[in-house]
Amino acid sequence: MRTTIAAICGTLLLSTACDDEEPQDPQSPDFSILVSDQASMEADRIQVQRIEATEGGFIAIYRIEQGADPALLGAAAFEAGTSSISVDLDEEVPENGTLLARLHRDDGQIGVFENDQDPARDAPILLDGQEVSAQFEFVREVSEDALAAQDPTLLELSVLPVGRVDLQEPGFLRVSQAEAGQSTLPSIGARSLAAGRHLDIEVAIARDLVDQEQIVLTLHDDSDDDGVLSWDGSPQSMDPPLRDDQDEVIEVVLTVSSTLSPAQSILAQDQVATSSTADISLVSVVAAEAGFAAVYALDENDAVVLPSLGSAAVPAGLSVLPSIPDVAVGSSTVAERLRVLLHRDTDANGLLEWDGGDLDAPAIDGDGDPIQAELELIRAVP
Repeated sequence: MRTTIAAICGTLLLSTACDDEEPQDPQSPDFSILVSDQASMEADRIQVQRIEATEGGFIAIYRIEQGADPALLGAAAFEAGTSSISVDLDEEVPENGTLLARLHRDDGQIGVFENDQDPARDAPILLDGQEVSAQFEFVREVSEDALAAQDPTLLELSVLPVGRVDLQEPGFLRVSQAEAGQSTLPSIGARSLAAGRHLDIEVAIARDLVDQEQIVLTLHDDSDDDGVLSWDGSPQSMDPPLRDDQDEVIEVVLTVSSTLSPAQSILAQDQVATSSTADISLVSVVAAEAGFAAVYALDENDAVVLPSLGSAAVPAGLSVLPSIPDVAVGSSTVAERLRVLLHRDTDANGLLEWDGGDLDAPAIDGDGDPIQAELELIRAVP
């Protein structure tokens, strides 16, 4: 004998067939379940499209959580034959996620589901040693867009936890640096989210966050439905911020706390110059001590060309949107690749004097690599 298992669109069917015969029709097994993906504001009820069973029992609904056993949400009795039932849950589905529907026997107190209290009672129904069950997706629909988060105390500086996001349509959660409590561009983190409710999510940040730093969380529409946040701050830009019923942007300002030391870093962005000199705007610099951010041209071997094209002093800690002024720009409209290095001020005189040696040498990370970032500078056509 061989076992044939078919699981399509939330249905799990089991049947047996001899090795020399074609499998039997999988639509008429001893037991089967059909449960479709569902979306509803009624998070306390699940619709089971079809149960086929040769005896009565229970269908139990569980929430699937990574790294944990399935959590029971509720159960309902079914009778032998073919049936379609609604399962009223004892506990609401808290957010979008994967649910599990599983058939159980009724072999304890008749009509009372006891498997959650005593695994020996009302055990899962098995066919050929496998549970009769099906996973499906549940979207907890919401009536308004909303964002809830508290000031985080971080144990991992490049990951931001967020308590709750509600979206009526697919969109984004954007994380930006704050200046005077206001959101800035570019973003330092973003996450694409499906419509529905999301609890206790995490957003990857492009650098380590710094103790007492302010950041801004903003909800955005995915107006072009491409799953990529394209907002550039202009009125005509795609993926604009979402607004509440008072026409206010849905955003939260947070203050980060941590006892950890952030890794040194430079974040840079490509930019366009409109004249023969340009101020190179960086996204951020995190420095362990006061020093310099300096920008360099690159040779054919990808090495920096001395002297620097320009530099700016940076303090210890975080600098948001620092600028390197008066960098010479070539006349070509072909993008020029530049490198920005973080330097120490080894003689503490406030002047960058690096000539390739130890004086004011580049700062390095734990692996001995220089703290750096690259960008493309394009000369706009007049």
